[in-house]
Formats: sequence, C-alpha cells, structure tokens
Amino acid sequence: MLHWMLKQLTAANRLTILIYHQVLAEPDPLFPGQMHAARFAQHMALLQRYFSPLPLSEAVQRLQQHRLPRAAVAVTFDDGYANNLDVALPILQQYGITATCFIATGFSDGQSMWNDIISDTVRHATASAKTAALNFTAFGRQLPPALPLQDVAQLIQALLMAVKYLPPAQRLAIAQTFAADNAFSPQPVMMQPVQLLRWHQAGMELGAHTVNHPILATLDDNTAATEISQSKQQLSALGVPVNGFAYPNGRFGKDFGQRDMALVQQAGFDFAVSTNSGSNGAQQDKFALRRFTPWDTSMLKFHARLALQSRRTT
Repeated sequence: MLHWMLKQLTAANRLTILIYHQVLAEPDPLFPGQMHAARFAQHMALLQRYFSPLPLSEAVQRLQQHRLPRAAVAVTFDDGYANNLDVALPILQQYGITATCFIATGFSDGQSMWNDIISDTVRHATASAKTAALNFTAFGRQLPPALPLQDVAQLIQALLMAVKYLPPAQRLAIAQTFAADNAFSPQPVMMQPVQLLRWHQAGMELGAHTVNHPILATLDDNTAATEISQSKQQLSALGVPVNGFAYPNGRFGKDFGQRDMALVQQAGFDFAVSTNSGSNGAQQDKFALRRFTPWDTSMLKFHARLALQSRRTT
C-alpha cells in the first residue's frame, strides 16, 4: 500500500536519472554502501514494478516532446567497470531494463583508473597487515598532514581527495608510483573493447565520459575539447551509436561549466548528464541533465526518495 501511495506522488512528465558505478558480486565489508548484486536486483525490481524505465536516449527525446510516461526513470553507469557487464547486465535483463554506460575510454585497454589503483594498493597492504608500513612517497606535497592509518576506509578517502583535482597525467603517475612503491600490481577492472561490444549487443547503450576522466573545469580549452571529442570518436570507432556524454565528477560550476557544455554540443552529442541532484522537466537544458545517486538499503526509503526526486528541480 505504501509503495502504491508513493507511486501516486511521482510528478508527471519528469525524468529521474539514476547513477551507478560498480555493482559488486558480493557486499564490500570496507565500504558497505557500495552497490552489490543483491541490492541492485532489489532496486531494479522496484523500478520495474512501480516506475517506467526507459533507455536514456529515448527518455531524453520523449521528455522534450512532452511524451514521458508517469514515473519515468533511466539507469546509468559511470566509468565502464567490467562488473557492469558481468554482474549488473544479467539483472538488467531479468527485469527488462535498458541502461546506459558512460565510458572513460582511456582505461578501456587493460588499465585501471587512478582511484582504483590507490584504493586497491591500500587494500592489498591491509590484507597483508602492513597498513602502517605503506610507502606514501609518491604523493609528495599532496600527502595530507594527518593520515587516518587506523581506519582503512578513511585513509583511502583522504588519499583520493588529495589528488582528485590534479592534472590527469600527474594523478595517474602518483597512483602508479604508489602501487609500485608498495609492490602492488593493479589488475584491470574496466571493460575492454570486446566487452563494450557485448554490452551494446545485449541491447544496452554506450555514452562517453572523456578519455582520462579529468575535471574539465581544470583544463584549458583545447585539452577539454580533445578529451570530449576523442572519447566520442574512440567509442564510435567500435561501430556503436554514442549519443550522450557524462561530465566527470559532474557538478555544474565546480567540475564543468558553460564552456564545457558548448564543447559537448560541438562534439556532436545529443545530450549530457551531470551529478547535480534532482529530476528533469522539459525546460531543463539537455546538456546539463540532473541525476540521482541511489545509496538506499531500505527499498521503501529508496522509493520515497525517488518520488521526491521526481519533484525536485534544484
């Protein structure tokens, strides 16, 4: 009854876009909020029963035409993790939901992203009971003054934030040196071209997410334009349609701005998504669509937040 009542609260002709990243096979004891298969299946079951899931490209088109069904929702993933294919895809297929995966193309050749290298290096040391002996020399002046060595989750977050806004090449170099200094060899966790094609052939959508996942606002005009256009070109070379773009980190005014929105249009994308929270009405700029990150473990709370998000515009 409560779920039915919440469905009635959903606003008409508004689009809610959900953001996911990894979907792990099992819960992560270090980060219990991380999405995993069982919880993701609960989310998709709820969407199938009480909402109107649509492929994102279709949903954006119908939004602008004022033809959205009530409780319209689209599912997206950022970055391009292999577990989107191996773990999430069977669940999506079970519930008949089409999702869009935004790919940072520079990591689709067997590399790992800088944040995963740092996180996994710390995890490796933790597994060996050597956290206090970690070598942080690679961080240089970027190293936070007081590291929470007794709390692994906080330590990882502190290290990630220390380098997040650095130039992409410097950020990746620090991560790779940190791993090497601690005798850790990162394993690739991103989808490679053959896996991207399998995702597409399963009826899912692909979008671009830059090449190296930089914070666009920190880049000069030429570099930002190259990051945006090359990511589209590299995905299009697989022979798949690439209609949408996702801004890395994604907060308007901090991580990207009007310049970047113009560059996305110039690169030939049809729409772009941010991480600014809220739903989207027909008047929303289609190159700054809002999205919502669903961390809820309670399905009733998840449903309530979705219903409220459908009415939120700022």
